Amino acid sequence: MHFFGGKKTNPSGLVEMLVDNFTSLIASKEKESEVNKKSEKAVDFDRNLNTLCKKFLDLEPSCEIVAQLCHEIYSHDLIILMIKAIPFLDFENRKETVGILSYLLHRQVGVRMPTVDYMLSKPDSTVFELLRM
Repeated sequence: MHFFGGKKTNPSGLVEMLVDNFTSLIASKEKESEVNKKSEKAVDFDRNLNTLCKKFLDLEPSCEIVAQLCHEIYSHDLIILMIKAIPFLDFENRKETVGILSYLLHRQVGVRMPTVDYMLSKPDSTVFELLRM
């Protein structure tokens, strides 16, 4: 029996849960009580993604899993949602979100940096969103 083991989720399911959570957090930004509820719910999803990223760094993961996770993040535009949600997150969630973004930005495949390429392909969505904050 695994008493301390977390739920096993695949990268696509985890990214879809995060997209739904961040979307609802951004949509409910006018109502402060709802923002606090959504922010508390986002903690669990954000920690799952951060734990997954840390496992990739510590245990020398398979390239297929890392590539699948990053592909899901790029295809669902999760990076843009994470950037937009930063002002609505509490301190701990901000730290974890920035850590995930930092991990993605430093990720290198050969000589390419896929996250930098992704951000350059969508300058209106990413760079200007950062400048608005």
